Amino acid sequence: MHLFHVISFNYIFVLTGGYAVTDFGKRTIYSLKKEMVNTLNEVASGLSDNTRAAILDESCTVFELNNILISSLPSARKVLVKKLLTYLLVLVFLVIIYWYAKSVI
Repeated sequence: MHLFHVISFNYIFVLTGGYAVTDFGKRTIYSLKKEMVNTLNEVASGLSDNTRAAILDESCTVFELNNILISSLPSARKVLVKKLLTYLLVLVFLVIIYWYAKSVI
């Protein structure tokens, strides 16, 4: 199963053009996360306790709804398996035709 994860990751890697999704130029992901946390802390410091609690509850709800949405979409693994099976069936069909044509001639 581990090999399948590696193959599917590499397939997705090729389709997305590599690390283009996480390319932020000269900035690192760590620095971006640190900047985001600092900015959120600055904004939250000016809010009341009730507002911060409401925002936290809302973010938890959004997280749960995102998980439901993502789980409803077909996974990359399913798409990869379907495509691989299609190519495999076509290949088997072509090999059978080749062997049949070779035996007739």
